[in-house]
Formats: sequence, structure tokens, C-alpha cells
Amino acid sequence: MLGSMRTVGYPLFLRAVESACGELLCLPAVQLLLYGFSVVLLCAALERFGLSALAAVVATTPLLYSSLVVHLAPSAMTEVPASAFGLVALSALLGLSLARGRAVGLWILFGATLLVAYQIRPAFLFLVPLSPLAVLVWSRSLRRAGVVLLVAVVPFLAFSFLRWVVVGHFGLVGFAGYNLSGIATSMVGDEVIEVLPAEDQELASRILAQRQARGLPPLTASSPYDDWQESFNINAWKIAIPQARGLWREFYSDRPPEIPRDLFVDRRLSRFSISVIRQRPRLYAVWLARSWLRALRLTAAKPWIWLPALLCLFSAAVCRWRCQKGGWSGAGAALNFLLLAVAFYLASLALTLLVEPPEWRYLASAELLLPGAMLAAAVELWRSGSGKGAVER
Repeated sequence: MLGSMRTVGYPLFLRAVESACGELLCLPAVQLLLYGFSVVLLCAALERFGLSALAAVVATTPLLYSSLVVHLAPSAMTEVPASAFGLVALSALLGLSLARGRAVGLWILFGATLLVAYQIRPAFLFLVPLSPLAVLVWSRSLRRAGVVLLVAVVPFLAFSFLRWVVVGHFGLVGFAGYNLSGIATSMVGDEVIEVLPAEDQELASRILAQRQARGLPPLTASSPYDDWQESFNINAWKIAIPQARGLWREFYSDRPPEIPRDLFVDRRLSRFSISVIRQRPRLYAVWLARSWLRALRLTAAKPWIWLPALLCLFSAAVCRWRCQKGGWSGAGAALNFLLLAVAFYLASLALTLLVEPPEWRYLASAELLLPGAMLAAAVELWRSGSGKGAVER
């Protein structure tokens, strides 16, 4: 399990569901219940954080209509359960930013659910550095942020050390090479292979031969971005990964394998991809910049995003004109949550776009908090403008 290209979280989750139900037919119901519970918990945490009851409900209701829930809750996919545990971790984090005393239960809840979230879906690893930064901004306490950092980092380091001892690889999982090969493979040409390290040239030559057999020329900075995105899965799963697996079979054809196949493949593909990108750094930078532009454009084009954004901006303009003195406590909490939602979006994309293009489910995961956070900010700004925030607080 530790040598697999997948983390251990979701397979164990599936086994637990199967053991409890006798089969996996109840998986959609379990995932929906788990996700719904996380949304309710976040709603309660936001109200405790300082939002009005109305704003807390408005902030969390859109989570129930995310495309992740609609399309992936009935499937054996990691997004919905990982999002559920991630939302619980954020709920605990909101509580910790205001907690007085030891709050042992909140610390355990935060550390455990954060660990489970990125064990189910490694893309949630961005919450490890984001969590202490959020608490630092909210609480202005270096000590509290430092403790959050320890609670977030120590389990990750412990698990990574366990993998290093057992399979010789330090990290959450050996999968970065699989994804990165989908980008680097498009950059390979004869002139690149000639300057690669000797240990990478054989794999690169095999990959180039396979691309040429499929009639796929190397891509350049002027190539349409759609060509990069459409060739990604072909590059990775039809060309680079099979060739690396072929090397593994040849390498251990006459002796027992010393390391698991998945780990061997990830190491070879990681080394190959990094070597290619070092030879074409500007091309990789162009691809990365265009990936960000594509992701931001796709996000901005969704009514799910731009309608709440317009409402939030309009409310801010009205509040600037009419806001009552002292009515800002709810609006301040809502704006802090909006800041978290934006940071959540950017950090999630930053981790994803380094190794793969912005597919819809990656964008949906990153956008999870944005609609509700903008609507909650609009509600609290209107309340501040009408004086309700000042009266109630």
C-alpha cells in the first residue's frame, strides 16, 4: 500500500463502507451524508466565528449544489469525501482561531480530519501551509499559528518518514512523476534528448518514438493550449507510463524487484520530466502561465461565480455609502471568510497546475468556498448598511 501510486485514505474508506454495508451500493448515500454533515458543521462554525445566522446559512448552502456533489457523489471518486473532511478541518480551524483555553477536542478534530482529507485526495495537501497562515491573519497570534503549523505538519512528516523506512520514498505518495510526464512528454524532441542526462535518454527516446508513431509533433510556445491539454492524458497514460513500466519489467526480468513498480515508474518519470523541463524552462513557464489564464477565465465565466461576485461588489459600494459606525463585526468576519475562500482557491490551483491542466473537477474543488463566501459578505455588508449589524451586536 505504501508503495502504490495512490494514497491509502480512499481505499481504506471504501473498505470501511463495504464492511459496514456488506457492499458498495450504499457508497453514494454514505458520501452524501458525510458531506452534508460537514456543511452543517461549517455553518455552525461560521456563526460562532462572527457571521449572523442568515449569513452563515447563505455561506454554506451553495456547497450543497456544487457540481462535485451532483456529478461525483454517486461515484467511487475521491473529491466528495475529501472535501467533506476538508470542510470539517476548516470548521475546527475557525473554532481554534477564537478558542480560549486548551480546546483539546478542536485540536484533535483539526489534525485528524486534515490528515484524512489529504490521505483521501493529495490535492488537499495545500491546507497544511494555508491553515497556520489563516489563523495568523485571524488571531494575530504567532503562538497559536505556530501550534497549528505543528499539528498540521507533524502527521505529514511522520507518515512521510514511515514511507521512507518501508519503501525508500519520503513524501505523501509517489505520483508527481505520473502527472508531470503528461506535460514534459509534449516538449521532447531529438535536440532535447541529446542534452538530457544519460540515464534519462533511453526513456526519452522511447517516449519520442511513441509520439512520432501517433503523429504527435513536439509542442511549442505558439501551439494552441487545447493541443497541450488534449494530449495530456495520451502523453501520460498511453505513452510515458507504459514505457516506464516496460523499463521496470526489463530491469527486473531476471531478479525479484527491489522496489514496487509504481514507485519505480514515478521515480523514472519524475527524473525524466524534471530533466526535460530544465532544458525547456521558458516553454514550461509559458504552459504554466496559460494554464493559470485558462483556469481563471473558466472560473470567471461561471454564473455560479460572477453573480455572487457582482452582488458582493454592489453591496460593498452601498455599504461604503450607508454603513453605520460600529456595524462592522459581522461584515469583518464575512470578509475574513471570503479571504480564506480566495486563498483556498489560489492555493488549490497552485498545487494542481504545477503538474496538470485545469480539468473541471479540479476547478470545482478549488471554487468550493467562493460562491457562498461572496454571498455571505454581501449579506453582512447589506446588514451593516441598514444598521442591523450594529443593533444586534
